[in-house]
Amino acid sequence: MLSGRARHWAHMELKSCNDENYVKAIQASAYDEMKVRMYNATKKSQYYTKMYQTKTQLSSMTPILLQLYIANHIKKISVMTLVSSYIYSDYWLFLLHVFLDREEVSKSRIKLIRNLAIRFQYHHKSPVALLDANHVAEIDHLIISTLIPCVIYILIYKKVSPFFLLVSIFGALASANHYFCHAITHKDKISYKPFQYKLFRTMQNLSLLPTNEHHRKHHTAPHDCNWNFLNGLNTTYTKYISKRKYVKQLFYLTNPVTLSWLSLAQKMIKRK
Repeated sequence: MLSGRARHWAHMELKSCNDENYVKAIQASAYDEMKVRMYNATKKSQYYTKMYQTKTQLSSMTPILLQLYIANHIKKISVMTLVSSYIYSDYWLFLLHVFLDREEVSKSRIKLIRNLAIRFQYHHKSPVALLDANHVAEIDHLIISTLIPCVIYILIYKKVSPFFLLVSIFGALASANHYFCHAITHKDKISYKPFQYKLFRTMQNLSLLPTNEHHRKHHTAPHDCNWNFLNGLNTTYTKYISKRKYVKQLFYLTNPVTLSWLSLAQKMIKRK
């Protein structure tokens, strides 16, 4: 394999050399080096791809294991808790979408928020790219951060409210439906799988989840409507929240991670 200096002198030599065999030998050497580099680059790419896939699979399993652990310590779920967790999830997912769609958020000093905003806004430019990723796994860090206080509370007091568990489930359900909305719109092969297609199509037809037609309007410029991921008070939120200056404050103060940790702190203070 030729070094940079050797390639330079070989190139200079080629300009003045009339020996065809010598020229061919230099060219063959350079070609062999190129093949080796391409092979190494391919192997390196395959290695990192495999590592990323493994990391994604492990990351996707963590929220599920946390959810199962918490569910095992819940004796019953009241109708009030179910309804309130749905309404909150509907509000939070709407707010998350509105906030991350703002251009100034893509320049946030907080790396996690900045990366999320960039990903959300890139999705408008290339909606179909969503189909090549594990979309549900993209909110794993939010689910994990929300459920950790619940696990801590269980370890201390052996019980916990199902509220944040339900919020995490509604969030995962909304992300999965978002994926299927685009799979159906772009005629991706997964949209033709009988079980998944019928399950999400049935929930959409029952107005339990947004349809692909509903979500498609959000992807029409200027992208200022239909931010909802669950079918709830979308028009109300759009009217009273989406264009207000306090969206940033609402995002940081009323997100499930903040509320979950505050709830844990409050309960521990009361126990003392």
